[in-house]
Amino acid sequence: MMAVTSTGLALIIVVGLAFGMAARQSFLGAAIGTDHTVHTFLIRAIQANRNRLFVRIPRLLNDAVCAALPLYLHWCLAQVRPAVMFWAERLLNPVVNALHVLLIAYFITVAYPNTLLNSLTIPIIVALFAFTPQFFHALSARNFGLSTRGIGLLLLSVMLFSAFQIEYAHDIWPLYAVLGFSSYLIWAFSTFGAQALVIISLLLAIITGRYTPIAGAALGLLLFIAVHPRYSIGYLRGTLAFLRDFANELAPAYILNRRYSVWRDLVKDIWLECIKKPIAGVRYAYENPVLIVLLLNPLVILAVGLRVTEHMLDAPLTKFAADVVLCGVVAMLATSFRKTRFLGEPERYVEAVTGWAVLAAAPFLIIHIGLAGTAAITFLFLIMCVVQLKASAFLVRQVGSKAIDLAAAERAIKEAFVEPIRCCSNNEQLTKMLMANDWDFSYCIAVGRRYCGMRISEAFSAFPFLKREALERIIQTYRINVCVLDRSRYDSVFISLPPTLRQVAVIHETHGLRVLRLDWRHAASGHEAPLNLT
Repeated sequence: MMAVTSTGLALIIVVGLAFGMAARQSFLGAAIGTDHTVHTFLIRAIQANRNRLFVRIPRLLNDAVCAALPLYLHWCLAQVRPAVMFWAERLLNPVVNALHVLLIAYFITVAYPNTLLNSLTIPIIVALFAFTPQFFHALSARNFGLSTRGIGLLLLSVMLFSAFQIEYAHDIWPLYAVLGFSSYLIWAFSTFGAQALVIISLLLAIITGRYTPIAGAALGLLLFIAVHPRYSIGYLRGTLAFLRDFANELAPAYILNRRYSVWRDLVKDIWLECIKKPIAGVRYAYENPVLIVLLLNPLVILAVGLRVTEHMLDAPLTKFAADVVLCGVVAMLATSFRKTRFLGEPERYVEAVTGWAVLAAAPFLIIHIGLAGTAAITFLFLIMCVVQLKASAFLVRQVGSKAIDLAAAERAIKEAFVEPIRCCSNNEQLTKMLMANDWDFSYCIAVGRRYCGMRISEAFSAFPFLKREALERIIQTYRINVCVLDRSRYDSVFISLPPTLRQVAVIHETHGLRVLRLDWRHAASGHEAPLNLT
């Protein structure tokens, strides 16, 4: 009883520390995350749609669908009070992380023989997972507001564990229910989770001959389509179009132009950046996927080494875990080249298999360097996490000092209008920041469809900045009556007013912003729209 009590207490401390650090990072990230307004916009749209999911996004003037943006989490938040959104943005990721830590603790009790387990073994191994430095990367997207990546990774662990149990259990029908339902939830909640599910499951079938995971992925997809036929087909079609256009248009300018090659970085570009601007060079290196894996998730490398050499993989779950890690690393390598980097940051596929890396590598560590040595590695991981929390705080101070304050512009817009507002901006980051308001917007929420009839390369000079001629086309097509101009790009539109545009007036102006009101003649009657500038 004493052993159980001490183990439980140690696990509580580990889970509590992991939750506290993740919460601290989430609170820091929420201060500068810019997607809050988009999430609020989508939640309101679901509520206005009588809590039903949709394919085409309401309140956007341009033709836009939820490509690579599943709505299940937004649907859940649409059922509760708006105040819950504040806490969801800050505590969702920490809570999901804590649940994942507890799940890995359960896996450990299944994976290892009793001779390896004692009151200290379980919490130390769990801490290796909980304090994996990659989870606390200062620039990880899941630490900035509402993100479903953590949900996707948790569900992926559940799905893969059920696949493992199906291979070794006799009463498999309940396990197939878990397999299919967890896979269905991955498709419903997380685009990256679904991407990792498909790629890793395919690799498990091809490399290791394990076919249950890919069967589970297919079963979940069928359930997703059966439950939501119209929404699921629209979402999947939009996501495929998003990947196509992202690969062809955005990735070359948005990803590849900034980092030519994650591999050339190691021998050339990082060193050149550090020579030119040391601080900027360190940040550039900190974002390199290969260095993230090597320095912030080293147990993955050890697990792959054990898998290749077939060393200390006697337990069935340990062998399965090593197979999963091998496929995660292959997925990372396969998506690290210029032609494949549109599939997302390569290091995320390694992040997805971190728990399995701990399961595969921990016995080797305990036997060869002992509990004290394994605990020392855990403590080193913890120090690295704390350092990254400091980096997150520094990032918040840097970004926060450069943030554009739109509060005065919003007040000016609301005071100047009694009629419905149709808004756009030459800087679509500003459009995004205004989307918490109950207005209609022209906004390219995701690529995959033409934007006001234009390809992305035709509309944007450099994402998210619209070309002047593209902005003028948007204004005329959607009869925009509020245009927020980022003056660092340009601060006027229309050298000659179109015949249907009666007047353009400046209703707010600062050093960096200019807000225009555009008043149109009514097409049907020829009457002029009222002007309210009081």
